[in-house]
Amino acid sequence: PRSPRRQRPKARARAAYEKRRAEVMQGLHQRRDEDLHRIREKVEHQKIARESRLDGLIQLIEEDTDMKVNLTDTIRAWELDINRRSRQSHEAWTLNVYDKLQEQIDEHMNPRSRWQQQMIEGSKAVDFHPNDPF
Repeated sequence: PRSPRRQRPKARARAAYEKRRAEVMQGLHQRRDEDLHRIREKVEHQKIARESRLDGLIQLIEEDTDMKVNLTDTIRAWELDINRRSRQSHEAWTLNVYDKLQEQIDEHMNPRSRWQQQMIEGSKAVDFHPNDPF
């Protein structure tokens, strides 16, 4: 083997390249490790903050405040009013539209027989006299 000074120019360039590449790779590995550490810390911090927010929300939900009671009562009253108006509207439509249509359909589809009509009116009336000319 030749001494380092007597190496060929390509070999020296290759050695310099390998040395520089090793330094860069070492720097990249170090930077990657630092990034991973920083990311883990950030994730842990966000996890703690999220749990803290959740605990606060649970505490707010579990507390009984006058505002919540009033809001609940207002919402219930509003829902009852909506249901009452809907029921009234449906009853009015049934009385004014549906029942009348149903009665007309029933009379058309199930006409009274002549005998039933005579029984309701109580007598049979015929406008015919034997001595009248045609």
